[in-house]
Amino acid sequence: MSISSISSLSNLTKSVVSSSKGTTSNSKSAGSASSSTTSTNSSTTSALESQKASIQKQIQEANSSSGDEKTKQIKIKALQTQLQTVETEITQAETSSSSSSSSSNIIDVKA
Repeated sequence: MSISSISSLSNLTKSVVSSSKGTTSNSKSAGSASSSTTSTNSSTTSALESQKASIQKQIQEANSSSGDEKTKQIKIKALQTQLQTVETEITQAETSSSSSSSSSNIIDVKA
């Protein structure tokens, strides 16, 4: 495996992880109104689902590509790790969304 292949895989992993973290932090920093939080979580989930589909497509392309088998397996493993991270974040966003919906009747009273 060439150094450029390793470097590009590393950069791919970093970009997906950092974009995933940015998306997650957006849902955590949503406004205090539950409708705003639910809306943000919904868009966050949609973005994560889109990212998941993209990673799955990249895995399929890597599986069907020709080339060095060892390089393919390393790339596929990195993509599978990213996929698992995105799936975890989807679950967290959905859990956060359902908990914010159930707490919509709570009124925040400040002294």
